[in-house]
Amino acid sequence: MTWSRKVHRSIPGLAALLVLGGPVAAFAQGTANTNGNRRCLFCHEKEEFRDKTRQDGRKGLYVDDGEFAASIHGRRQCRECHADAVEIPHSIGLERVKCSRCHYVGNVVGAPESRRYKQYRESVHGGLASAGDPRAPLCQDCHGTHRIQPADDPTSRVHRRNVADDCGRCHEAAKKDYLESDHGVLASRGDLDAPVCTDCHSEHDIRRSDDPDSKIHASHVPDNCARCHEDGQVMNRHGFDAAPVATYKGSFHGVALKFGVLKVANCISCHSYHKVLPKEDPRSTIHPSNLATTCGKAACHPGASDNFARGRIHISAHEESAGNVYLVATGFKWLTIIVMSGLVLHILLDLAGHLLRRKRRGAKPTGQAAAPNVASILETPLQRLDLFVRVQHGSMAISVILLVITGIPVKFHEAAWAAAMMDAVGGVPVTAFVHRLAAGILMMVSLAHVVYITVTSKGRKNFFSMIPRPVDLKQIIQNLAFFLGLREERPLFDRFSYLEKFDYWAVYWGIVIMVGTGLVLWFETGFMQFFPKEWVDIAKEMHSDEAMLATLAIVVWHFFNAHFTPDKFPMNPVFWHGMTTLGDMLDEHPAELARRVRRGRVNKNLLLDIAPDVPRALDVLDMAFPVDPEPADSEEEKP
Repeated sequence: MTWSRKVHRSIPGLAALLVLGGPVAAFAQGTANTNGNRRCLFCHEKEEFRDKTRQDGRKGLYVDDGEFAASIHGRRQCRECHADAVEIPHSIGLERVKCSRCHYVGNVVGAPESRRYKQYRESVHGGLASAGDPRAPLCQDCHGTHRIQPADDPTSRVHRRNVADDCGRCHEAAKKDYLESDHGVLASRGDLDAPVCTDCHSEHDIRRSDDPDSKIHASHVPDNCARCHEDGQVMNRHGFDAAPVATYKGSFHGVALKFGVLKVANCISCHSYHKVLPKEDPRSTIHPSNLATTCGKAACHPGASDNFARGRIHISAHEESAGNVYLVATGFKWLTIIVMSGLVLHILLDLAGHLLRRKRRGAKPTGQAAAPNVASILETPLQRLDLFVRVQHGSMAISVILLVITGIPVKFHEAAWAAAMMDAVGGVPVTAFVHRLAAGILMMVSLAHVVYITVTSKGRKNFFSMIPRPVDLKQIIQNLAFFLGLREERPLFDRFSYLEKFDYWAVYWGIVIMVGTGLVLWFETGFMQFFPKEWVDIAKEMHSDEAMLATLAIVVWHFFNAHFTPDKFPMNPVFWHGMTTLGDMLDEHPAELARRVRRGRVNKNLLLDIAPDVPRALDVLDMAFPVDPEPADSEEEKP
């Protein structure tokens, strides 16, 4: 039988009670007594209580009066916490103290008001306690029992310098790894910038990593790490760069995570969590010799080669330190600025020309003619595009629209609307599938076009008609002069003017870049079996920037010239049925019309009928039947 049991069951215990002073009833009723703690300390300050344990195996029966008096609870009575000690000697197996008896919002005893107890109840620790797990940590396990100090007191168990030891009493393996890590080494030097357990896991609302509300849930890890690693002042004090956070968020991994793909790599996927080591350390998961293994996990890039380590990991294409990637990004930036500036200027001059001509006509409708039959003749339908070309155009239009819709949220992932647009499309899995499906359509259309221009005679003629020639430069100057009112008529364009030629060769340029770089990104791991990571970074930048340039060119240049000019607004349906009119051919492709007239495909009498009222018709007749004919050398007839 233990000493305490003997005291509890013996008559001498009653004598001891008398010695302690004060009737038992008064103590049980909570009568104020400044000597109340002395009655408790009569036993609990005895040296033999140091090694005694409670029923749950924990030590804590010994109380140092001096330490308790110096604690934040030093002026409180023992019975305020040990409410079930209603008699002396008290019964064995008192309940563990419940701090929430005082520490709750709206308490009347002056205790700090906080939601922390609610947070604790909802935490992983609180869940274990509610389930009756005797090992579940309670408030006093972390904050101490009789020697509780404010968190900013260096002697406090929850002071930043002591947190690792405090948590490590239960989490021994995690503590060992932490103390070996960059963070732990920094903390051991007394640096208060060093992150401790509570910085990453929180304090009272600690949750499991698979809980969406947890600070260490995959969706929150980058922001959790960013609280330190995005702080320029903290990073500068320790010689680190704050850029990796931004570069991660702009990477494929960061964008995918933002849009809800939890299996994608985050900070701890590569850097580990408790045992974060510098990349120079051979034990580090990001040491060059280990990077292929780190990246080559089954859920990431299985089969990753050592080329994953050949190149910078955190890279910003807009920083000179990115080397070749920066040069590519800068080149595309200026290419986009120069090209789009030229196209927008051309459109503005075109619109200015329309306004100028309208003013000169006195606001008369376009195409007004004196002869009653002129208008009907000008509306004579002529075929411009055959079925195969229209199918090519339609298929390409569908693929490009899908590529733009699924690519824009990724390009502008930082915008507030990007996530909503991504969700509307179906999320990353659906978006990725649709994007690759559209890319497949684009590649098939491109292959079909190559076959068309090499196998069929019509395709070859169209292709050679698209080849730029010196006359195109001359006609650009003539057309700009027409816009400015320095010429009365448009240049005598053939089947394809410089407007269509620009569209055509821009598509060639774009498809080569988009398909090439897209395949690199699609089969990244396989590509990096042979090439360093830098090439993938270059491909990513080229793919993104060319997509932006192509989209702008289509929306601004192609849509304007094909559909939004005042003569065609709101839409030119030639892409649908392939038919144009005699009037449009006279205005936009007179040289081709002349060739058709000369070959008898268009009745020359139609032009003779309107010639008195439409001077352009005479130009076409002169080209079709010259007085001193020269050898035919039209661009369509060249091999």
